Formats: sequence, C-alpha cells, structure tokens
Amino acid sequence: MLPAEGHGGAASPPTALHTAVHRGDAREVARLLKAAAGGRNDVASVMVGGQTPLHTAVRLGAAGHDIVGALLACSADITAQDAFGNNALHYAASEQSGVLELILARTPPGKALLDAAGARNTAGCTPLARAVQAGSIPAVQMLLRTRPGCVGEADARGATALHHAAELTPFDDATQRGGVSVEIAELLLGCGGGLQVGALTHNRDTALHYAAAKGSVALVNLLVHSAGGEGVDAPNADKRTPLDLATLSSASAASSNEQLRFAGFPGHSANRHAVIAALLAAPRRGAGGTPAQSQGKPRHAGGREHVGARINPRPVCKPQK
Repeated sequence: MLPAEGHGGAASPPTALHTAVHRGDAREVARLLKAAAGGRNDVASVMVGGQTPLHTAVRLGAAGHDIVGALLACSADITAQDAFGNNALHYAASEQSGVLELILARTPPGKALLDAAGARNTAGCTPLARAVQAGSIPAVQMLLRTRPGCVGEADARGATALHHAAELTPFDDATQRGGVSVEIAELLLGCGGGLQVGALTHNRDTALHYAAAKGSVALVNLLVHSAGGEGVDAPNADKRTPLDLATLSSASAASSNEQLRFAGFPGHSANRHAVIAALLAAPRRGAGGTPAQSQGKPRHAGGREHVGARINPRPVCKPQK
C-alpha cells in the first residue's frame, strides 16, 4: 500500500497516477495523463518521503522505461528531490536499465539538466558519485558528458568520485569490479573538470589509501602514475600511509572511523604483496615536482586540500551546450 501524499504540502490519499506508476502499469499511466491534460496535474504530486511519480518510475528500472518517457513528455521535474535529497538522476545513475540515457535524451540541455546533474543528496553525493558507487561505466560516461565539473566534487565525508572508484571491491568475480574500478578511474582522470588525484577526505585519505587498503594492484599503479609519484608516502589522519594500509590485515587496515569500509573485503591477502611491491617501487616526488625520498605536507589548491598533481584536461568528455 502506498503512503499518503500531499499537493502543495497538504496530505491526501495517493493519487491514481501514483498508484498506477507504483504498479508499473504503463497503459493506465498513459490513460491518466491523457485524461488529465489541461486539468489537475498529478505529475508533480509528492508522496510522503518526497517521492514524485518520476522518482517511483525511475526506481522500477527497465519496467518503468515507458512510464518515465510518458512522465517526461508531461514535463515531470527531473530536479525534484525526495527526503534523501535524491532526484531522478540519482536513482537512474545506479540503474543498468537505460533509464538514465532516456532522461538525458528527453531533457533539453539547459539549467534544469545541469542543476539535476550537479545536485547533492543528504550524503553529499551527486548523480555521478552514485553512478561510480554502482560501478556503472555507461552512467559515468553520460554524466561526465553532461556535467564534467562534478568530477572533483566531494561528498559529506570528503570523498570524490575517484575515492568511490577506489572503494569498489576489486575481487568480485560475479561483477568483475576489479576491471570496472580501473576503467572508471581512467574515465574520471581523463575528464579534467578539476579532479585532484590526491584529494583528501576529512580523514585525510587519498584514493591511493583506499586502493592500497583494498588490494587493487592495477588501480594503485594507475594512481601512482597519474600523480607522478606524489602522495605515495602521505599519511592520513591516523598517520597511516598507503603502504601502511597495504601491509595491515584486512581487519585493521582502516583508519579508526573508516573501519567498516576497509574490513572484510575478499582477496586482500592474495594481492597484498603485489600492492606493497608497487608502492615500494613507486617514484617519490616532492611538492615542487622534484624527486624526493618522502612526501612533505599536503599542498592546497583551489581551496581544497589535496596531495598530488591536478590532472590536465583531455578531450575525453565535453559538457553539453
């Protein structure tokens, strides 16, 4: 049973449109939208929890594809955010159903699309961050083309999209996320948009800290190469370097307030030595770009703490005009 909703803030029973969307009944949705043309518009109606019919339709995945199209044709608002701050793009970004592609294709370039692509939910995540967390390469590519500037934005704990890529479990045989994490990182690094390879979370962890702790050899090598050796010896708030995290057991590899994020991932011990070897062999560079034996204090650029070089923009993704 659907929860009560409100029109303009007033509580009322669920509309027929919301009910039809919830059931995934595309024919009934089309009939209701046609019947309501010129009259009361339930497309913008809000359920408890802030869910509009478009939110609900997107969350249906492939089953809601036709319904999403019908709602967009009736000017459904893609910028509307629910109680968790998620708009339609946040939900579509984590789906593998083609709904995101549909929304982007049906929404004219302009402020609404840019606002939706750049919106943050209550966890501080943009739709791009959600796409990275879901390991969806097509969604990442589409959102980078739509608003590449989001690539360097951080969530509520200071993590950028690159941190999220490094958090993907690299040893999931079912999803092959080892390859996905590296491919997504390459897309992010190739986009420009202000991404800092050595951007720090609030716990002063870089993406390299995360990749080393996860035992992702390929990603460690990619990040070391991209940063030109900077940040290899950078300590986090718990005074642990990427090498420290690589040498610790999976149960203790995390910094104190990130324990659950690093603990229990599969395959760590099997790849730990390879990661350690990669970090030991990595070049060390000081803040001035000259060879150094150890990393000094983190630098500051653009108002955001980071360790490492800014990636030079490459013509990989371009914003929509």
